[in-house]
Amino acid sequence: MEVEAKEGEEKEKEKKEEGAEAEAKKKKVRKTNLDFTVTRPLDWSTTRTNALVEREVSMANADRIVRETADARNALESYVYDMRDKLSTSLAPYSTSEERSVLHQDLVDAENWLYEDFDAKKSCFVKRLTELRGKGDPIAYRESETHARPRALAHLKRLVDTYQAFLTSNEEKYAHITVEEKQKCRTKLDEVSTWMYTALDQQADLAPHVTPTIGSVDVLAKGRELGAVVDPVRNKRAPPPPKKEVKKEVPKEEEKGAEPMEVDEPVQPPPEVEIDSEEKNVE
Repeated sequence: MEVEAKEGEEKEKEKKEEGAEAEAKKKKVRKTNLDFTVTRPLDWSTTRTNALVEREVSMANADRIVRETADARNALESYVYDMRDKLSTSLAPYSTSEERSVLHQDLVDAENWLYEDFDAKKSCFVKRLTELRGKGDPIAYRESETHARPRALAHLKRLVDTYQAFLTSNEEKYAHITVEEKQKCRTKLDEVSTWMYTALDQQADLAPHVTPTIGSVDVLAKGRELGAVVDPVRNKRAPPPPKKEVKKEVPKEEEKGAEPMEVDEPVQPPPEVEIDSEEKNVE
């Protein structure tokens, strides 16, 4: 027994020693406030700061002017090359020989000036391009309208046919539209139809190199004008049907009439008989 007690004491002693070593190995962390100072080597005054900001803005504006000048120069150069090629090919039927001759010479002069004065200001490039477009754009407009105008007229023609079918329809879904509303639509439809066929006749007599009397923009505007009058009437909703009166269900007994219940008549008392005074004395 004494041996076992000694062994237990030794084990407890070993555990205490191991715990003490583990505690010694743990690092103790302690938080403290550190002192610091702020230094500003570039602590400029307000005047100097504003001066540097203005300088930066001035440099940004200079860069912007350089970019815009380069863009204006490139736009002029591109227009010269593009228009000079088209003037002898795709745009030839839509310009007279005099127009082509004048514009071609202007393009050559602009190209020569472009390489002689490459470092010109932005306004000079813009002015040159504006002058060239003033002569070249009308020719390009005639060519583009040759394709755009027929498509716009075909669209307007389909629109007129659709609205005409609506005005002559006897479908039930249009039964709620009044005669006055249809007449208003019909008047506008006749006006636009007359304008369309007149424009077609006038344009048919013009040569390709002549500026058209109407453009695709005008045709599309007429279509929107017609739709603004007809569409609200055609899409008008029918009024809701009148509400049906709901009859209250009457119970069957009340509907047929219940048979009256038989009640016993109350028993009435016998009538009182008057007795003469003589009869009373006899009694």
